[in-house]
Amino acid sequence: MNKFLIRFICCFIPNRDLRHFLRKCRFGFYKIKGKNNQILFYERKLPRFLKIVGLGISINGNNNTIEIKGCKKAFENTRFIISANNNIYELGHINFMHNVTIFSSWCNNQKFYFGDNSDCNGARIYLFEEEATVSIGKNTIMSTNIDIWPTDGHSVIDKNTGSLLNALTKPILIGDNCWIAQGVRILKNVSIPSNTIIGASSVVTKSFKEEFTIIAGNPAQVIKTNVSWDPMNPYYKKCEQGIKK
Repeated sequence: MNKFLIRFICCFIPNRDLRHFLRKCRFGFYKIKGKNNQILFYERKLPRFLKIVGLGISINGNNNTIEIKGCKKAFENTRFIISANNNIYELGHINFMHNVTIFSSWCNNQKFYFGDNSDCNGARIYLFEEEATVSIGKNTIMSTNIDIWPTDGHSVIDKNTGSLLNALTKPILIGDNCWIAQGVRILKNVSIPSNTIIGASSVVTKSFKEEFTIIAGNPAQVIKTNVSWDPMNPYYKKCEQGIKK
């Protein structure tokens, strides 16, 4: 009924951009508590009576901003859960985001960036420390069952000195045109350069610098250099290149 009503209303709206914006929404209310929280969709502030199709948002805090510049396909079973203050989620003109949950809690000033033309089929991202940041570049493909932890979640303390041994020191940075395969775990203080392939079930515990590589294993290591990739299935790629079996 909601979908039909939105389409009916769009018939009377002459502005094409506004019609496109409304077709991505449905009537309903997000769970938002606190002050100065805002959701921007297609550079418009989302009215309180509209929800983005396939995206659940729960906010319990102040001064949080979620900005989605565009979505070529759709959200599906995706949730943003914010229980903190001054957090920023910024998504570019993405392809799609399916089965993704992003948690912000315990601390404030957390940031999440997701680049243009990127997509994700399943991930859990835990922003559980002050100023924790995850940045994912453009044209990046993420498979299913991926975990990204920019923090350990709990403290590891030196027994003799009492000093903290596992403090967050750097954001997680994932470059452009990366392919992250199924079951990958990416841990704190990690930087992944552009044009990297991360093999299935790998655990990435350190940063890498060289582009055009495959990294894999637990812990992940470079296993092949001077490689690029294409989202096209290998069978169709062979047909395109005229390669015989």
